[in-house]
Amino acid sequence: MADNRPTPETTTKPTMELKTLGMWYEAQESWKKNQGLILTLLAIVACAAGALAFYKWKKNDSQQLAHEQVGRALVMFANQRTDSGRVLLERVAAGHSGLEASKAALLLADAHFTAGERDKALEKYRIAASEGKGYPILEAGGRRGIAACLIEQKKYPEALSELRAIRSSFQRRTGNAEDRAKETEPQDLVPGLSTVAWQEVLVLEKMTRMEEAAKLATEIQSHYPGTSDASQARTWLAIVAGK
Repeated sequence: MADNRPTPETTTKPTMELKTLGMWYEAQESWKKNQGLILTLLAIVACAAGALAFYKWKKNDSQQLAHEQVGRALVMFANQRTDSGRVLLERVAAGHSGLEASKAALLLADAHFTAGERDKALEKYRIAASEGKGYPILEAGGRRGIAACLIEQKKYPEALSELRAIRSSFQRRTGNAEDRAKETEPQDLVPGLSTVAWQEVLVLEKMTRMEEAAKLATEIQSHYPGTSDASQARTWLAIVAGK
């Protein structure tokens, strides 16, 4: 029987530039995955909020309508009716405030970001963060979106400020291994902060602030052991920082 297996090809060792580029690509993919997590949690928040505050919405037809429109928009997006979903979300974002406006703006921003419309996405992410104050998942989602847009626009100093503000507001982990073993270590207020920290490392590298980047890469490993971000930080330290 003929051997149809492909002939092995000679490979060359990737350069440091290619490895670093690969890390940036993985960071972008990680952002997409974590943004998906944020949106999944957003849907859960929407359902939970509906159950917990239903009696309030019964007294407020306008807010109840906004909640229903956000739900309908989610269904439209799932059915590839993106334009119709955007129209509904624009109505909610423009005509309401607080929880409903933040949810609508976050969903709109993500749609713009996916379409490569960075300026429009940035505008909506800012609204989502502002209107989402008091709702950590929504506020953090908006602020992470702001940082992602700034990174795409190569506005690294502004992106760095936003990333640090996110961690300052929502990070609670201490990196204490003993507390973690006893399950007494404080937990972050929102998921995905290891990725926020990893993005900060890469932004610091772009700004040639290598000492700060190396310190944070080490911190990621102690605060978020076992995560893909900790693994990437360890590789980055070995390749780029030489540690």
